[in-house]
Amino acid sequence: MDLLTIRHQDFTMYVECTKFDGIWNKAKRNVGEKNLMSAYTWSEDVESVDVNGRQLVTCGEQAPAIFFDNTDYPIWVEFKKHVDHAQFGSELQNDNDRFSFRGHTLAGYINYGNDIGKSELNFVYQVGTDKRRFTFGYEVLSTKLNYHEHWKKI
Repeated sequence: MDLLTIRHQDFTMYVECTKFDGIWNKAKRNVGEKNLMSAYTWSEDVESVDVNGRQLVTCGEQAPAIFFDNTDYPIWVEFKKHVDHAQFGSELQNDNDRFSFRGHTLAGYINYGNDIGKSELNFVYQVGTDKRRFTFGYEVLSTKLNYHEHWKKI
């Protein structure tokens, strides 16, 4: 199931999750649907952001959460022909090792384990001699507890 599509001047990024409906329903039962919201932010030159079928108009807008703990999220970034090289840009080498760039596609997956809270997808790519960085921010929620209400206690 496609959860996220970002159209950018240099690429289109897709994030999916085959087990999302089950994860969403579990979180909804445990936490309540009204608590399953996330703010989404992104860097420049984005043409559109679709979160689970809903097009976000402004950066920072709230929408239903798509990232949860202990879940695999395959990611494909299809770059336009003018992009020469790309790599996943996590601070954690283990995350970077799960991605590879072939042709004009950067592909891999992320899984946050039990790490919840604010997070970002980052990747770096090259157009000619210009090195560019893209950042997409969101919250990773728990399927078992209300992160927004209990974060101070955590």
